[in-house]
Amino acid sequence: MFDGNKPLIAEEYQPQNRDDKKPIYKLRRLLTGLLNRLIWDNMENVVNQIIAIVNRSKDEKDGHTLRTVIYIIFDYACQCRNFSDLYAHLCKNLMDGMDQDIIDKYIKMPDGYAAKGRNLFLKYLYTKCQIELEKGCAADLYIKRDENDEPVNKSNEYFLAVRERKRWLGLARFFAELFKRNVITESMIHKCVKHCLNKAQSPFIDQRIDFLYELLKTAGKLMDHEKARSHMDTYFERMAFFAQHTQLNKHLCVMLMDLIELRKNGWKPVNKKFDYDRLYDIEKVDFRNYSYLIK
Repeated sequence: MFDGNKPLIAEEYQPQNRDDKKPIYKLRRLLTGLLNRLIWDNMENVVNQIIAIVNRSKDEKDGHTLRTVIYIIFDYACQCRNFSDLYAHLCKNLMDGMDQDIIDKYIKMPDGYAAKGRNLFLKYLYTKCQIELEKGCAADLYIKRDENDEPVNKSNEYFLAVRERKRWLGLARFFAELFKRNVITESMIHKCVKHCLNKAQSPFIDQRIDFLYELLKTAGKLMDHEKARSHMDTYFERMAFFAQHTQLNKHLCVMLMDLIELRKNGWKPVNKKFDYDRLYDIEKVDFRNYSYLIK
């Protein structure tokens, strides 16, 4: 999905085989303890301790410690959507503060040299992002609802879908927060939006709309600048088209309407409760008039 700083392939993503697994478990326990105590007030202290852990990779040739730390932070960020900004800020500080001589001899840059430092950090992070995005797009995370927007049943599959959907939405917000801190590029964000909109006819469109909603709600304001205005106009025209001419769940149509209204309002959020009447009045909305989509 992403160009430029090309992610690793699946085989490269797997950690190198190690005979002694105990250091891995010890590292996970240590990092988990630090992340459980992480708040904005002690950010600097926790960052310094994690940087000290990451710098152990300086004596490694495969970046094992750095990779493990990034993956654990990533999982925390996806599971704790309300703290995505906290973990994105942590990633930014970690990337800037780590030893830039950390290397992975198995990962090559376009110039043929082994990736190291900031480039290696981004390689690991981009790969994790891409794998999670592809996995989420290919999975059925949709929770079946009745006409009153209530879950049809609450079986084990339902609770599993709820858990995975929360992680999926956490990924979207974390992705947006990383973009806001210039950890990932604007082109990557646009590729994600296009991927969601271009695959609108897929059997799993529901989670794509969910992802798009969370992504644009968080990062849309930064994306909607003069140079990218034509792209944004196209995105919102497609959203209006999907809401009007495709057989989307009405709940998803309301989400698209909310995004359109958010942009129309200058990306200033409007605190309002979910209006169930809008589910039944969706047919009355004239989505064909695109003039109101542009600032």
